Order: sequence, then structure tokens, then C-alpha cells
Amino acid sequence: MLRTITLSICFFVAVMASAQEPASPVQVTSAPIEMQAVAEAAVGITATGDHDTPPSHPQCSDRKDGALDCTADLVLAGIRQHMEAPTMDLKTYGEYPVTVTFVVNRFGDMKDVRVDHSAEADLAKRIVVAVYDMPKFTPAVKAGAATGSTIQVVYRYADLFDQE
Repeated sequence: MLRTITLSICFFVAVMASAQEPASPVQVTSAPIEMQAVAEAAVGITATGDHDTPPSHPQCSDRKDGALDCTADLVLAGIRQHMEAPTMDLKTYGEYPVTVTFVVNRFGDMKDVRVDHSAEADLAKRIVVAVYDMPKFTPAVKAGAATGSTIQVVYRYADLFDQE
């Protein structure tokens, strides 16, 4: 009887342990047609956190309106400086979304840079380097005091490459 209870407890613990979330995020890829619809709807920039004024690139901080759009443009320009030729076909994969997320702390430093793009491993490394190479940002402001905030920018894969 005791052995049966012990085995039952071990089985329960094993099932519960396997049901926990994995340590790293799971990336899912899907067909280009599905991703194209997502990319067209998702391209843009958001700043989340408790703030009155969002964080911005230092060249955009004096703008009353459009500071986030200006920031998205300058982040893209910084990323393009670190990009080589695309390794994936732009006609097929150009609409794939590439999400770049980072925290701007109260001192304007970028922290916790993450890139969500599962099709090309080296791309994420280059984007992380590009973001860390940028100048300090103007931090978000809440009630007159600098505060931390998170910026998320979504670009199309094709936008990351200067194609002139």
C-alpha cells in the first residue's frame, strides 16, 4: 500500500514538472502567407509602462508629436548599419515580422534587448549589437521624474536591409 502511494506521488510530481513552462520561449514558424497578414497588421512602435511621456531616441526627444515614430525610424537606421545582405528571399519572406523589444531604464540605458524572429539566428545577434550601439535614450517621464519603460518595434524583414 505504501509503495502504491509513493509511486502515485512520484507520478504526480513528474506530470506536474513536465507541465511547467519551458525555461526559454518557444518560437513558432508558419507559412509566409500567414505571416504576411500578421506583418501588415503589426508594423509599428509602442511604449509600455507607467509614464506621461514615452522614452525616445535623443534626436526625437524635443518633438511633441511623432517622437515614437521618429524613434522607430532612427532605431531602424541604426539596425541597417549592422545588416549585411539578406539571407532569406525577400519576395517570399520580406513581409515576415521582426519584433525588437528593449527596456529603457530611468537613466536612458537600453537593457534586455530581445528579438523575435525565428527564421534567421544571426539576424537577432546583429540587431542586439545595433541597439546596444545606439546613444542613450531620453527616458520616459512620470510626474516630472524619469522612469523606466519598454519599447517594442515591429519591422518587416525586408525593411531591415537598405535596398537602394
